[in-house]
Amino acid sequence: MKMKNPQMFNKIENLRNSNGNPMDLFKQVTSKFTPEQMNQFYSKAKQFGIPDDVIQQAQNGINTK
Repeated sequence: MKMKNPQMFNKIENLRNSNGNPMDLFKQVTSKFTPEQMNQFYSKAKQFGIPDDVIQQAQNGINTK
């Protein structure tokens, strides 16, 4: 990841080192996604084996606007 996307790698490293909130990073990364893109994202996450309860938690964390 460091070679393919050094900017994202640095963000993740900073988050790890500061014990930051991963939901904040997730919100930042997906902030410009349309509702359709978010649905596709969650669908892909499910295909990768992310449990439904984790996806639901992410959806609830983002939809608190």
